[in-house]
Amino acid sequence: MNNPDRSIAGFASQTRGLDPTWIDYNGHLNMAYYLVLFEEGAEDFWKPIGLGDRYRDRTGHTTYTASTKIDYIAEVAADAQVFVQTVLREAGPKKFLIWQGLYTSDGTLRATCETLTLHVDQTGETPKVAPFDATMLEKLHELVDEHAEFEPPHPTGLPVQ
Repeated sequence: MNNPDRSIAGFASQTRGLDPTWIDYNGHLNMAYYLVLFEEGAEDFWKPIGLGDRYRDRTGHTTYTASTKIDYIAEVAADAQVFVQTVLREAGPKKFLIWQGLYTSDGTLRATCETLTLHVDQTGETPKVAPFDATMLEKLHELVDEHAEFEPPHPTGLPVQ
């Protein structure tokens, strides 16, 4: 794995190749695996700030995806090296919105993904949407501020409501 161009705003995952089983009969990345790459990029983004499986184990809280919108901009060839850029666009007491770009190693944007994610308390009998604790919410707001100057290179459309 190579390191991606870190000049792109937000957080960039490591560059990786594609699993050959992800390639469709047209010789490019099957649409289902774009979401796999976006999810892996999101996991890489959340763990350093304290979300992820250790957060769930420690607090009994986790995140659930409420909505995802993918725009396919250009095909990704079977031999491509790709990375995912993740930018935290908005954060509220119980949810956040991320924008992601899937890039080939030459810096070409191939697809975008917007995901609205809910903070969920799993400690009761039934999981329920719940507020972040003050420390995590502050961390999220700091990231929104750090990423505020980022202007997505492709139109967005999922507001946090």
